[in-house]
Amino acid sequence: DTGAVEETADKEEGTQNSIGTVIAGTTPNVYQAVGEWSYTMNFSSPSSSTGHLDSFDGSDYTLGGATLAANSTSLNTFSGSITGTSHSGSFLGSFMKSSSDDAAEMGGHFQLSGTDYKASGIFAAKK
Repeated sequence: DTGAVEETADKEEGTQNSIGTVIAGTTPNVYQAVGEWSYTMNFSSPSSSTGHLDSFDGSDYTLGGATLAANSTSLNTFSGSITGTSHSGSFLGSFMKSSSDDAAEMGGHFQLSGTDYKASGIFAAKK
């Protein structure tokens, strides 16, 4: 899956596999997990942006509304929340430009935590 980012007038959508390291259990057990990251950035109303992190370590998560960075040197940066049945966390990402498109790619990292569970990973997508 090479993923894709699609930009409309005020939205940017991306779907891409994500990968992360999980530390789970009381022993603990350390392993890699993958999932599918899907996110739609609404530039007109960032807090209404939505997405999913599906099938990451066997669980599905909802990606909450984003906050765009307020300072002019970091306007390409966004962040939001992640919620699931047993775990929650946050993500931080950036749009990266090409020679002709200010939002040609997106990438970033996420973290999840819960009882006896921690995960940290990355996501990326390109138009």
